[in-house]
Amino acid sequence: RRVHGDTQQQKVIMEPYEFFDDLILRYDHFIFDCDGVLIFHGGEIGKSFKVLSYIQTVLKKKVYILSNYGGGDRKAFADYFATFGFIMDPDYIYSSAYLTAKYVKAKYREVPTVYYLGNECQKSALESLGFKTIGEEDDVKTVGDYNTLIAEAKARNIGAVVVSYDPHMNGYKIY
Repeated sequence: RRVHGDTQQQKVIMEPYEFFDDLILRYDHFIFDCDGVLIFHGGEIGKSFKVLSYIQTVLKKKVYILSNYGGGDRKAFADYFATFGFIMDPDYIYSSAYLTAKYVKAKYREVPTVYYLGNECQKSALESLGFKTIGEEDDVKTVGDYNTLIAEAKARNIGAVVVSYDPHMNGYKIY
């Protein structure tokens, strides 16, 4: 708990922090968005990871990280956070690729194969939950490539389609 100064002005300045302290002490689980909250353009925002470490290690609260960045798996996120001195179990990190794969698994349990348009991380997330996948990050560049991919998809009994971040998206892939 922060100690207020003697003047009224210092008290007014410190009141928002008092609210923050009360909030942290009241709850046991915290979800933080990663992009633009903890990290911006590859750098830490303020001392965000020191705050998370304090919440997690000193106060013994659960910290979860949520990211809409589909280009990294959970272990890669944890390794990246470690470069800022923040150690976190990957099981508490949720990326859009992982959550998409979990959703498909929950809703379409019996689907044998998933056709994905996206990146390697989306493919890995789907495969880690037991799905066979078809689709490529950047191989569909011609009508011939597209026709080959569609023929292969039909032969493999596709049961769901997942579209995620793809730096090589083009018209052939979504045709």
